[in-house]
Amino acid sequence: MQDMKLQDFIDSLYYEDQLVLLNGKRYYFIGCSFGKNENGKNEFEMRVDSYPHFENEDDSETIYSVTGATAQECMDQFLSDKIIDEKTFFELEKDMTVIEW
Repeated sequence: MQDMKLQDFIDSLYYEDQLVLLNGKRYYFIGCSFGKNENGKNEFEMRVDSYPHFENEDDSETIYSVTGATAQECMDQFLSDKIIDEKTFFELEKDMTVIEW
């Protein structure tokens, strides 16, 4: 992870979003958000959106999403799942650079 400590990045996803650059593409890590699912049950959701073209911010695609009963459940699943290019967050993080819009 470049420009931010790894644990600080992970911790930040509990309460905010982060934008990173990885292999020439922007990825928007949407941190744990609280809401209700279609059955009216409380849940947390995390998501990763891909922005393949720098010049077009409207050209995005959700490439990963997870829901859980708690923020910790979401985070645990996120950290163990393959999220981008069939790799886990920990396999990708060394090549990520935190950027701003």
